[in-house]
Amino acid sequence: MTAARRRLIDAARRAETRAQSVAHLQLLTEELHDIEDGSGIPDERLRLMFTCAHPAIDRPMRSPFILQTILGFDAATIAAAFLVPPTTMGQRLVAPS
Repeated sequence: MTAARRRLIDAARRAETRAQSVAHLQLLTEELHDIEDGSGIPDERLRLMFTCAHPAIDRPMRSPFILQTILGFDAATIAAAFLVPPTTMGQRLVAPS
């Protein structure tokens, strides 16, 4: 009885999660269509931020890319913020990882 009750509870939870995820996925799809149309991001800097934060870019390099591309900081300033040598940060910002 306990196993059957827990299976029913698990099935109900999965159904609820599935229903919530469908609505969330529809919202994400609508947002992606807005972004592709160009109507979803009115500011070019915001578009650049999303580009610099793309999943294809290594996670540790996303913030330095945003600082360099959008705010115009040089490698030495970014290196000081991330506590690494300026030459290292310069190489990271130039070389693909």
